Amino acid sequence: MIRNFFRKKGDNELNKKHDEHEAEIVDLAEETASQNDQQAGTEELLESPSAQPQSAGAASVEADLKNKLIRLQADFDNYRKRTATGRSEAREETRRELLLDLLPVYDNFQRALGHAQEQEDYGALRAGIQGIMQQMEEYFNRHNLKTIPAGPGTPFDPNKHDALGMAPGTEENAGTIAQEILKGYEINGYVIRPSQVLVFNAAAESE
Repeated sequence: MIRNFFRKKGDNELNKKHDEHEAEIVDLAEETASQNDQQAGTEELLESPSAQPQSAGAASVEADLKNKLIRLQADFDNYRKRTATGRSEAREETRRELLLDLLPVYDNFQRALGHAQEQEDYGALRAGIQGIMQQMEEYFNRHNLKTIPAGPGTPFDPNKHDALGMAPGTEENAGTIAQEILKGYEINGYVIRPSQVLVFNAAAESE
């Protein structure tokens, strides 16, 4: 659910590097075009023996520019591969941090179940589970995880809600949510899991 947290920084650096290489390629292309224009301007003198060294020099410059373009493209391809590797490593680091944060929650579940089995005290189990839920909610809040509004009467939004079925409704409540089946969540406006709901449908109204 946090796979997009670290993309912007890497993508901005890649775009910046891409722009720099693109500018260099344009400069080299313009330089090549200028050399070609100069070479075209001397075509009338190619039959002259004295013009042969000049033609060979222009060809050498053009070959050199082509080699520079090839090297520049290779450098950019290598940079792109390194950037992709860096993003992959960042995702792995994020995954490790996420699991590390969730391990204490799992530990508390084990402790609560262990105490309940030893004492046969389900009140203590309930209190333990409530404490774990609070711990998870605090963790979600730190990462700006929000629930998607999907209570009865909420307008159905296909971008945030997943309709599992229809419920009998009226013309007044058609297109609104009748029941939330499973809560949905979003981070900074990005939906990581849509709410699963039933939607009122006037056509399904019972006779």
